[in-house]
Amino acid sequence: MSEQEKAFRSYTLSDQWVGHLDTALKNIFLRHETQRPYPAQAVEEGGLSDQDKQQSAALMRVNHAGEMAAQALYQGQSMMARDVSIHDKLRAASIEESDHLNWCRSRLDELGEQPSKFDPFWYAGSFVMG
Repeated sequence: MSEQEKAFRSYTLSDQWVGHLDTALKNIFLRHETQRPYPAQAVEEGGLSDQDKQQSAALMRVNHAGEMAAQALYQGQSMMARDVSIHDKLRAASIEESDHLNWCRSRLDELGEQPSKFDPFWYAGSFVMG
């Protein structure tokens, strides 16, 4: 099915839920290709002390959780949007935010750290609020 056909297809509520669950699982556990290059791609790693690395990782984990929540908010809002133009704008915002999500994850990897174990909960709560 082409992207244009998908855009005009009327999905049932259960189809929408399955689609959003798929997106949630991918956002929480996988990485997507980014639309834009990683901003720190050409930046050499500075000589951070262990304490500075820990602090940087803690702050980046918070940023990552915020980007995770943003993804869920956009998903929840787009599911409830009745206006096609609003739905499309929310989808575009979600795509832009996915770059931010992946960049935060990349930085956590560079620091040798993991995202928050609470990401699934942040995602679920934000989706419901959206």
